[in-house]
Amino acid sequence: MSADTKPLEFVVDAGDAGRRLDQFVMERLTGYSRRTTARLFEQRRVSIDGYPGKKGMLLRAGQRVSVNVPEVDVMEPQPELPLELVLVRHDLVIVDKRPGVPSGAVRPGDRDTAAAALLGRFPEMRGVGFNEREPGLVHRLDTFTSGLLLAARDQATFSALRDALDNGQLVKRYLALVIDRDVPDTATVHAALGPHRSNRRKVSVLEGNAAYYGRPATTHLTVLERRSGFALLEIRVGAAYRHQIRAHLAYKGWPIVGDEIYGAEPCPELGPGRHALHACYMRCTGSRVLDFEVESRLPSDMAALLGADS
Repeated sequence: MSADTKPLEFVVDAGDAGRRLDQFVMERLTGYSRRTTARLFEQRRVSIDGYPGKKGMLLRAGQRVSVNVPEVDVMEPQPELPLELVLVRHDLVIVDKRPGVPSGAVRPGDRDTAAAALLGRFPEMRGVGFNEREPGLVHRLDTFTSGLLLAARDQATFSALRDALDNGQLVKRYLALVIDRDVPDTATVHAALGPHRSNRRKVSVLEGNAAYYGRPATTHLTVLERRSGFALLEIRVGAAYRHQIRAHLAYKGWPIVGDEIYGAEPCPELGPGRHALHACYMRCTGSRVLDFEVESRLPSDMAALLGADS
């Protein structure tokens, strides 16, 4: 291990008030498991308003959480990996990620990630972001979700884009295929989410008293097309929680086609592991420096399933 990195600082907003400190930390440090997060507390690397934090502490709006994250193994850049560049600027890059490619490394030594491909082409991304496993990445897409992935080329841009994501200036939309089984033309799902009690690969919708300790989450959907027994949905979310779209749709009885983790049947036409979710649109407004708008068409595997042109 090398020297510790500079502590990461987070301010608790009203939406996170009342939540457990360990849940808050695990969500902010993407790629960290409950066990790894617990180790941060055991090593006294988490503080709140300057005092050592305990896992079960309940947060109040305005508090400052500091996490002294140990530096992980340095990621090896992989310029040879294929990468579809959508937008390249001096300050940021947007790529169209293929399904099956992890956004960033989950464990030290993980290879063949979008982050490694980006680092191979834009070495200045090293050290940008939350940790060395996902240099530059402003957000993540699940491994088998395809579409638009945003990365910053310097720390100032990274911080500005994260702020834009948190305050709603960075807009993201997705396309999803579900079985057309009583899916309304439009719907909004309001349901708190939290880690699944027994399956680390999932998140859970929390109801009743448990919802108080979860993260409030809202997903908006509109049916764009109904064909071949499927409904093609446009999904709108803000700064989405991990697996938010997948968990919310499954909760309503419309799991994404191919998403076996959340109760859908296997879909051989999509290939092993693939679920029919695609990040199709991204726009940032409110800042002349960060203004951009990009789109990605429905990928060929989802289009073929729907019987439409991609």
